Amino acid sequence: MYTKPEFAALDGRAVHRATWLFVAGRAEAIETVAPWVTKLATAGHRVRFAYLEGQASGVDSPVRRRRATLSRDVPRRARRAAGALEALLPDGLRMQLVSRRDSWFVAAVSGAERVLLLDEVAKGAQRSLRAHNPSARLWGPSEVAAVLEEERWWRYLDHRLHQMSTNLLRPLRTNGLMEAVRWLGHREPWLLPPPSDLHRHARSAMHRLTLRGRLDDAREILELCRRAERDVPVGDEEATFRAVEMHLRLHDELVEPGELDELLTTVFSSADAALEARAMRDCAGRASIAIDLMFHPRLHTDVPSTPLVESPQRFTAPLRQSRVGELLTSPTGSNVAVHDTPPPVGEGRAVKVTYLPGSYPWHASRVISALDADPRVDLSVLQLKEPAFQAMALGEFFVSYRLRRAVGGDLREPASPEELAELARADVVVADWADKGALWASVNLPPGARLVLRVHSADVLSAGIHLVDWSRVDDLICVSEHLRQIVLALLGDRAQHLNVHVVPNLLAPFPAEDSNATPSRAAVAVGGRTLAMVGWAQKVKDPIMALDILASLLEREPGWRLRLIGSDFGPSSSALVNDYIRAFRRRSVEPDLLDAIDYVGQTSDVPGALAGSAFILSTSLRESFHIGAMEGIVAGAVPVVREWPAFARYQGASGLFPKSAIFETVDDAVDIIWSLRDPDARHSALLSTQGSMRSVLDGRNATRQILDVILR
Repeated sequence: MYTKPEFAALDGRAVHRATWLFVAGRAEAIETVAPWVTKLATAGHRVRFAYLEGQASGVDSPVRRRRATLSRDVPRRARRAAGALEALLPDGLRMQLVSRRDSWFVAAVSGAERVLLLDEVAKGAQRSLRAHNPSARLWGPSEVAAVLEEERWWRYLDHRLHQMSTNLLRPLRTNGLMEAVRWLGHREPWLLPPPSDLHRHARSAMHRLTLRGRLDDAREILELCRRAERDVPVGDEEATFRAVEMHLRLHDELVEPGELDELLTTVFSSADAALEARAMRDCAGRASIAIDLMFHPRLHTDVPSTPLVESPQRFTAPLRQSRVGELLTSPTGSNVAVHDTPPPVGEGRAVKVTYLPGSYPWHASRVISALDADPRVDLSVLQLKEPAFQAMALGEFFVSYRLRRAVGGDLREPASPEELAELARADVVVADWADKGALWASVNLPPGARLVLRVHSADVLSAGIHLVDWSRVDDLICVSEHLRQIVLALLGDRAQHLNVHVVPNLLAPFPAEDSNATPSRAAVAVGGRTLAMVGWAQKVKDPIMALDILASLLEREPGWRLRLIGSDFGPSSSALVNDYIRAFRRRSVEPDLLDAIDYVGQTSDVPGALAGSAFILSTSLRESFHIGAMEGIVAGAVPVVREWPAFARYQGASGLFPKSAIFETVDDAVDIIWSLRDPDARHSALLSTQGSMRSVLDGRNATRQILDVILR
């Protein structure tokens, strides 16, 4: 008896439709599976039912039913006699004869892709049925229920995968989908063949799942597809599937970036082949997986060295040297116009500025406040509402969007008409972060408008900066000198026309030199053994190094403390990240450190949380500016800053902080701190640091600079 699956959603339309033939001696044999046979027909399959005798109930009209008979093709005058003779034959012999002599039945068998024999009488004719159609899949009575159950799960899986691959802006909901994957994944053996393009559409689902950190779900689909290769070859998707496998592997183990070169070149070549064949969805799907693999966060964001800094042109060569990469990184040709100069400020019209705060909007808050307070500005803040704009990874939709802006074709617009209108009214568009919002703005910028792009360290490690249409960008703002050098090395010739500016992140106004806000020597003595870190709970911040510094100080002298300001570690799907978190947890509860760490938690009053700290630590692997360290200096803490390894090639930390504050090893950091344990020495070092860095620490300077760039 057929068991109904749990999900009513399984009763959907079939994407791939087949011709089914049910065969029985007695028509009543179909009644146990009649509802599901009818659903095959209503799903879009072509369904026929042939039988010798009886009446079938429960089978609706979409199923074409016919009694098979020897008398069908005899002359009319002989049919009565042929029917009488037929009634005397044993059912088995009769079925064998009918399967050879009834033209309708023979045609039905010949045209069927799937034949199900419902009883023993039908089973007896399987040899002759196979002779008519050797390529058809044929099952006996004991397998019918299982075949029908499996068909519904394949049909549902096929439908959902197609749906996910064709509507990339639809929310990623997988209820039912993963149940189907698991049901089919645990079924042994499969009775039906998987959908012929399973790999092509599963590729899109796996990609979306990996970008959202749902790695286990992606692995289950991958395993199902790999198993399906026994029946359905992976074909042109082989390289793409290997790229998905590598994407998953990178979350669990360290891989040298050079191991990806050949794979990335192969995937981009397959994308080029799809482009040549005008298979634009396949082209964008393959290219997006290659791009997101090339800029995988475990390769670049929390490691001490990245080829995007050390050898950017060589590492990105597979993208730039492919035809699809050339299209994705070149001017789109649409909306390009000579930029008109907006009316000068002060001639009766405020400059219309549209500001995109981007993927991490809190970084833009002070710039937005400054613009909002400026009477020369008519400000509009455009926080794009489509969820696909969030996060730094590109994904398939935006690769497809950028590609179609380059080559033409149907284009789904991710922004609303109101958002497009808001962009169209601007004299100046400012995009914080070189993300998908900046990409969108660059290909939709109205003629005559200027585009100002402000970048941060995460941008140079992400794909978005490469797909921005740089021909539409006028001004590039980098928050530090070393970031400027890295960006220009990445962009190469695309940056030649840009007005490039180094404008620090905006901090609160720094007290005047003659004010009483600078901590006194007595105030500096308070908390003289306290180290502080702001925003500490990320692998890229390397808080384990801070624990090692604390432990080494405690070995020299008791009383040292570490104040950790900000949220604790969040959940991660990466085994590498989780390994780091576990290592931090184990180290932080060891006897020498357990009572020497204070967890402040997330706070909106960072200066208050920093008050009384003697030293502000920066142990990060990379920073473009490190606002937390800057705020610590303003609050009266002496900086102790690692020469951020990922940016050491450009002396990133050394270019922002005094040489006396820079360290490379734990011992170096301990020596700096130990040398300043005396309040007088520390107070002198603080005054010297604040004096030499006053132009950076005073946010009013950066505010003036950034307004000058935007309103020039």
